[in-house]
Amino acid sequence: MTNIKHIEHPEDVILTGDLDILGWFQSAGRLSVKIDGAPAIVWGRCPVTGRQFVGTKSVFNKKDPKICYNGEDVEHYYGHIPVLVHILQFCLEFLPETKYIYQGDWIGFGGERDYTPNTLTYLFPSYVDQDIIVAPHTRYELCGDGLQEVYGLPINQGELKSTASCRFVHPRCRVETGHYNQHDGDNRFQLRGRVEFARQIAASVEFVNKKLANKLKKMFNTCIREGLEIDPALFSEVCDPNLIRLWLLVKDIKEDALYQCKHDHSIETYFQGDEADHEGFVFDNGFGTYKLVNREVFSRRNFNHSRMARG
Repeated sequence: MTNIKHIEHPEDVILTGDLDILGWFQSAGRLSVKIDGAPAIVWGRCPVTGRQFVGTKSVFNKKDPKICYNGEDVEHYYGHIPVLVHILQFCLEFLPETKYIYQGDWIGFGGERDYTPNTLTYLFPSYVDQDIIVAPHTRYELCGDGLQEVYGLPINQGELKSTASCRFVHPRCRVETGHYNQHDGDNRFQLRGRVEFARQIAASVEFVNKKLANKLKKMFNTCIREGLEIDPALFSEVCDPNLIRLWLLVKDIKEDALYQCKHDHSIETYFQGDEADHEGFVFDNGFGTYKLVNREVFSRRNFNHSRMARG
């Protein structure tokens, strides 16, 4: 079974009664910075042919996987998108060969200091000497015979090394809670009281099915995009208002967790000329992989200012 899924906001999964998300907040895991690049680039060694390839997430298509081994393949699949052809041609030439399959976000071509691949602008300490810049975040492992049978894992810090031709961007980050007994390297949020309170509330909430949950998420996104408050009373004809109160509580817990995430400031981040923070973080442990993003800030920016759809 292919495990290539959109990384969700943790508050959204609570809508269907997935209480494992509360355990996710309390368990140690791996933390990484969420880079706002585009398009998505997938590359590595094809398990079927043994050849190195590049592409977008469409390499995982079941009916027509768009796997590019050479320039002719790039032109065949993406000739109608000249900018993507240019990017993939450079990726073919300059991404290092690997024995695994990786995914990352495209940042840009070398030679500059500042890059705006999507919504945010990244400023490097000096001009980038390499030919291409990519922010890797996922390694895919096989669970079958081909690219249609893989599952993704967040990459470890330092797993991919920059080369003379390719600059990999993977800022160091950690969880800092300020508690005196926090162990080095133990990325664990300090949220016990609020999480236990959420468990108590969940016991009296009427949850919804996936179809209604998707409808609610669209309603939330509309409110966020238009700058409207999400008021539980306004949802009384759609679902149990207590479910919305629980959703808001879990979102607050997520924002507390986000506050505890720190990074090394190896690159500066700007939005439309003003200093900004990274888009957010991704946290992975035995309960799953979810993103820690301030929806009111970054989701609204992506809704209104995104330059290139993620591929």
